[in-house]
Amino acid sequence: LIIPYMLWKTKKGKTDLSAIGLQQYGRKFQRVEDGILQWLSRQLVDYGLSNLDYDGRKFFLKQLANYLGIDISSIEKKRLLSLLNDDEIRALSADGVDIQLHTHRHRFPIDQISAIQEIKDNREYIERLVGRSLNHFCYPSGFWKHEHFEYLKTQGIRSATTCRAGVNYRKTPRYLLNRFLDSEDIYQIEFEAMICGFL
Repeated sequence: LIIPYMLWKTKKGKTDLSAIGLQQYGRKFQRVEDGILQWLSRQLVDYGLSNLDYDGRKFFLKQLANYLGIDISSIEKKRLLSLLNDDEIRALSADGVDIQLHTHRHRFPIDQISAIQEIKDNREYIERLVGRSLNHFCYPSGFWKHEHFEYLKTQGIRSATTCRAGVNYRKTPRYLLNRFLDSEDIYQIEFEAMICGFL
């Protein structure tokens, strides 16, 4: 999440990533080009996941932030884009928040063995924190394929949520549920109306 965030926040009008050793992105990109930020984000994320270990990715992010003029230490200090830690997950669960599955590495491969491993790893980790079995799923970044439905079924997953905004009906497929994303610009009354079905 931090890479698209930094590309969006940078004041640089052009980016030439050969300046930080990425020769394959040496072309100067204009921020205003249609779709270029999304494309570049995907390329940089894929580069980090495919070529760097955890420490390498952290170093790469600092290099990229420095080049783009972004204060990454401020992002870390404010915990922008960060995940819940174990204590926060336990506390939320104890307060009644129903925490469920989302893959363990925020990716959902198409091949069956890797996809099921993502679910198993995520389930093992979260169930240890919340102390109960989990059987609902949210697709990472809303990515899904029809092949995934059978994988979810074999793992006892009862429902799966996409990133499509909207309400769900009796006939909405259980593995293609629409999502209502609560955020700062949603009034409490809207949230309650959506949750209870009135909206």
